[in-house]
Amino acid sequence: IALDIYKEMKSSSVVPSLQILNNLLRHYSEIKPNINKAIQIFQDITGTHTPDNTTFDLMITLLLNQNKFQNAVDFYVNHNKVELTPSLKSINAFISYCISKNDTENAESYFQDIFKYNLTPNQTTIDSLLNHYKILNNQEKIKELHSMKQKYNIL
Repeated sequence: IALDIYKEMKSSSVVPSLQILNNLLRHYSEIKPNINKAIQIFQDITGTHTPDNTTFDLMITLLLNQNKFQNAVDFYVNHNKVELTPSLKSINAFISYCISKNDTENAESYFQDIFKYNLTPNQTTIDSLLNHYKILNNQEKIKELHSMKQKYNIL
C-alpha cells in the first residue's frame, strides 16, 4: 500500500519529504527486505533530496544483510559525495558483518574509521570486537578493548 501511495504522489507531482522517503526505504530495508525496491527509492531520494545518514544506514544494513558487501561498501564511500560522515550505526554494521565472515582485518579497518571520523565507539562496537577477539584468544586486543571500555565509560 505504501508504494502505491508513493506512486500516486509521484504521478501527481507531489514530492514527498526525505522523512517519508526514508520511512518507505525502511519498509524495504527492514520490514520487507527488497533490494530492487529499496534501490528504486534510493534513486528517487537522490533525484529530489540529499540523502542523510538514515538513508545510508538503511541501504548499508540491507545490503550487508543480503551479503552484498561490495555494494554496501559503495554506499559507504558515497557518504563523501554528499559531504556526510558515516554514522556509527553503519560502521558497526560493517564491523559485525566482517566479524561474521571472520574478516578481522576489515573489521579492524572499520573500527579505525570510528576514530578517523571523530566518532566514539559504543557498547555494540566494543562488545562485538571483544567477543571476536575472545574467540581468537587475542589477549592483547582484549586488554586494549577493556581499556577502551573504561576510557569511553562503557559498562
